[in-house]
Amino acid sequence: MTTDTSQADELIKELELITNELSIEQQGKLFIWKAVYFIYLGDHELAIKLLKSAERLAISIELESLVYRFQMTNYLALDEYGNALKAAKKQIKVIDHLVDPSNQRDVYIRMANFYYNLGAYPSSQRYVHKALHLVDDPVTRQVCFLKVLESANAFEIKANENFKELASETLALCKEAKEDFGTSLTYRTLGRIYIEESLFAEAEVAILQSLDYLKSLNVSSIIASNHYFLSKIYFAQKKFDKAKDFATNVTGIEDDSQIHNAKKGTYKILSDLHYQEGQYKEAFEAAKKAQIYQQKIYDDEKIKTLAYEAAKFDFEELEDFIQKNENTEYISSGRELRQIDKEMELLYDNKILKIIMILCGTTVFTSVYMGICSYRRNRYNPLTGLLRHDAASKMSKDLFHDAMYRANGFAVLAVDIDKLKDFNRILGHEHADWVIIQIATAIKKLSRFKKAKGSYSGNGRFYVYLELNRNNDAIHLAQSLQEEVHNCNTFETREHFNMTVSIGVACLMQRTPEINDAEVRRQADVALQVAKDDGGDEIIKYQSSFDAADEEHKKQMRFVHFIDPKLMVRGRRF
Repeated sequence: MTTDTSQADELIKELELITNELSIEQQGKLFIWKAVYFIYLGDHELAIKLLKSAERLAISIELESLVYRFQMTNYLALDEYGNALKAAKKQIKVIDHLVDPSNQRDVYIRMANFYYNLGAYPSSQRYVHKALHLVDDPVTRQVCFLKVLESANAFEIKANENFKELASETLALCKEAKEDFGTSLTYRTLGRIYIEESLFAEAEVAILQSLDYLKSLNVSSIIASNHYFLSKIYFAQKKFDKAKDFATNVTGIEDDSQIHNAKKGTYKILSDLHYQEGQYKEAFEAAKKAQIYQQKIYDDEKIKTLAYEAAKFDFEELEDFIQKNENTEYISSGRELRQIDKEMELLYDNKILKIIMILCGTTVFTSVYMGICSYRRNRYNPLTGLLRHDAASKMSKDLFHDAMYRANGFAVLAVDIDKLKDFNRILGHEHADWVIIQIATAIKKLSRFKKAKGSYSGNGRFYVYLELNRNNDAIHLAQSLQEEVHNCNTFETREHFNMTVSIGVACLMQRTPEINDAEVRRQADVALQVAKDDGGDEIIKYQSSFDAADEEHKKQMRFVHFIDPKLMVRGRRF
């Protein structure tokens, strides 16, 4: 298949003639290779059907693993992220039971690539490191690919301050292994790093080198992104003719979800070029196209994020379960998978819902289920998945009383997104919603770790409530949250301004008659106002001296509101 698809087609037809003579395992493999054949032809729908047939015939772990690996690839190509993540979940179930380390390594590589394509860079990095532990030869094609992924992930999440050095090491490794594709990708990563540092001459050399190594390969998505980067470099260097030539190259490439980002950036550059030349109509049209691609990117990222967040809890619970049962012998794959599924069901409400349905009948069950859904809608904000403000108030009281009863401390973090209005104004409401979702995701992630509770009050304001064991717990959580938010920035966001939050922290270490949970929340709000007045991206802990300044601030705001000319259109009688 990698060299001659027509020859592969002939071999598949020969095998189909003797299907009855093949064992069940061999028939399953035949379905898999037919599916791979159609993946090469780009018919992903047919490949999915063939893989489902193979899954029914899979009686060994290795065969199941192959099925799930190619299912992930196909569902990603069809933008069916929910199904892709279900296939990944099945893959995780069998991964630790593969006997052959080379099979395990291949699965880890596929999982790392899968998560990278999904934009879940920390998860991708985790599987990269797992795969690297199973590689014997330090210079192989697989090592090159993994190192390329490692440097790309580091760049995306800024997880490694020395990712430029990491990319340089990867480059040397790929050249030694004569791996052109990996070399091209690494040069592209270096080019992006140089662009961010405004080292445009170095960026130009790196991107041109990346294109040079792609000569023998026809990968339209990489070519498109490289031409976009060159257009951006030449525009920054005021070489407008060259910038226009490379931008035109990108617009001529056939549309594909993998090049939407390149096309959006290219049309933005074209819009600026047309505007400079006084071609205002053309500039407007190019800007409109950039906005269309921005919307496509946003929609795609939103679906990916929602699907990933919905599956994330499942994955974490599943990995914990497998680690606890890692010594269990895997005798029959199908039977053991069903056993794991049964064990996993105990972790969720599905078991309870099934019992209700059996006892009460379908009608009553539906009513109960709809009631649960309605209850969740009333308690949780649909955009963020966090508690609404009114539901959080009751939860806050309960948590406060529990903390005081156990002689522990109680704290509130008031979190506000800096420059949310600018996100709305410059990048649009969709990107502003994306920013809010990222902050909520960071809060949920840290809340699970610290056993805290989060809520969303609207207008970019969040609250986090937690019971304290030590006085510094709240500050540590605030610092972790701030770091998590810094890592959430996308290339699109950083192009305008970094996503940051201001955090006010208020703590109560022992019960006092005059202070309740609402007062601690008020103190957190006061500390938050001080953090915002300091310019944002700050963590401020409440001090009693803040109250006088806060009262003065409120007086000034009332005075400004009173003399606002918009409110004084007509004369007033006193």
